[in-house]
Amino acid sequence: MISFRMDFNEEEFKRNLTEATFKAAQEGIQRKVAGVRCPTHGESARAEFINKTGNQLEYKIHACCEPAVEAAKAALVD
Repeated sequence: MISFRMDFNEEEFKRNLTEATFKAAQEGIQRKVAGVRCPTHGESARAEFINKTGNQLEYKIHACCEPAVEAAKAALVD
């Protein structure tokens, strides 16, 4: 049998895990929103991240028109 012991900084581990989770969430949101193209104007929507504090991630969706914004919102629900 093999056994080992690993010492680590618990606070740093938690911080890194939280940062990785936020980064993965941001990338997923950006990918889904950018995948939406306005059928009228042909432009892609984009997500702007405005706040990341504690356990919250706030963002706004920008697009050329309101139907494109709504389509981007719908893409995030899927």
